[in-house]
Amino acid sequence: MLQLSYFVLLIMNYLARNRKKNVQWLLILTGVFIVFLWSGNNDGPDFYNYLDIYSSAETTIKSTGLYQIIYTSSMAFIHRLGFTFYQYRIIVSSISIFFIYELLKRFKINISYFVFLYFPIMLFMDGIQIRNFFAIPFLILAFYYMSHKKRGWKVKCSAALLGAFFVHSSFIVYFIFLLIPSKKYNKNKLFKMHATVGLLFTVLLFMFRSALGPILSFISIVDETRVAQYSGIQTGWGPLIPISMHLAAIGLSFYSMYIVNRSNVNNSRNRKEDAAIVRTVLWLNLLSCYLLPFTLIQINYYRLVRNIFCIDLIMFAITKKYSCKTSLFSILVVVFISAWFVVEALLLSEIRIIISPFFKHNIFLNGI
Repeated sequence: MLQLSYFVLLIMNYLARNRKKNVQWLLILTGVFIVFLWSGNNDGPDFYNYLDIYSSAETTIKSTGLYQIIYTSSMAFIHRLGFTFYQYRIIVSSISIFFIYELLKRFKINISYFVFLYFPIMLFMDGIQIRNFFAIPFLILAFYYMSHKKRGWKVKCSAALLGAFFVHSSFIVYFIFLLIPSKKYNKNKLFKMHATVGLLFTVLLFMFRSALGPILSFISIVDETRVAQYSGIQTGWGPLIPISMHLAAIGLSFYSMYIVNRSNVNNSRNRKEDAAIVRTVLWLNLLSCYLLPFTLIQINYYRLVRNIFCIDLIMFAITKKYSCKTSLFSILVVVFISAWFVVEALLLSEIRIIISPFFKHNIFLNGI
C-alpha cells in the first residue's frame, strides 16, 4: 500500500513538473503522505536512539541547557503534554514540512519538480534523521536572506543559522556561508583566496585529526561514544565519492548560471532575481568545499555537505524555468540524482535497512 502510494505520488509530481502554477491538492496530499511515512516508522537506524532520547526528554533538557535548546525544549514540552513519540514526530515533521513549503513558494518554483527530485533519496535520509530535518527550514530561511541580500541580511541570516544550531549543533559549520561576497567583488581574487585557504585547511585538518575529538563531540555529528572512532585515520578511496559528487554539484551550479544568464525567457526582474539565487547556490557549493576535508577523517561527515542538497534542488527547479523540457540540463539533473542514490547505496551498504522499514514497519498500518 505504502509502496504503491509512493510511486503514484512520484509519478504525479513528475507529471505536474511543467505546470506554471503549483497543484495545491497534490502538494497537500504529498505532505500528508510524508508525515504518515515518517511518523509511523518504528524500525531502522537511529529509531531506538530517538525513542530513548524522547523517553528521557525531561532529563535531556536539564543536562544540555542552551545546547540545542529548540530541539530539547520542544521535545520536553510535547512529552510533558502526554504525547507519544509517534505523535511527537507527526507534530515536528508537519511543522517542518509546512515551513519548507512556505519558503519554497518565495522562490517561485514548481514545487512538484522539487518533490520529484527529493523523493528518490532525501525522503528516506531525512526520515531517519528527524532532528536534522527539523533544522533544514532554518537553513533554507538563511539561504533566502543570503540570495536576496536585502538590508540587514547578514543579521537575519545569522539569526536563522543560530536557530538551526539550536536544533542540531552540527549546523554551526554553515556560518561559513556568511563569507558570501556582496554584489561587488573581484571574482578571480576571491576564487584564488578561497582555494588557497581551503587547501591549507585541508592539510592542517588531516595533520591534526587526532586532536579533533572534542570538536567533533561538540558539533554532535555522531553519537559521542563514536567520536574517538570517527577521529581516526580514514582509509581507502571512500572520501573520493562525496568529493566527486560535490564537484558535480559545483559543475551543475556553473551550468545553471550559464543557462539563466543566457536565456531569453522571462527577461525581467524575476530573471535577475533568479540569477541572484543561482549565483548564491554556486557560492554555497564553493564554500562547502571547506567541509569536504572532514570526509578524509571519516566518511560519515559527508552529511555536512549533503544538507546542502535541498538548496541544490531549489537551484535545479529555478533553472528548469529557463531550459527546454528535454534539455541537456534536465538529463544531467536526473543523472546527478541517480548518482546520489548509488552513492548512498555505496556509503551505506545496508541501504535496504534504511528504506525497507518505512514501508514494512509502519505502526499506523499494523493490523491492516
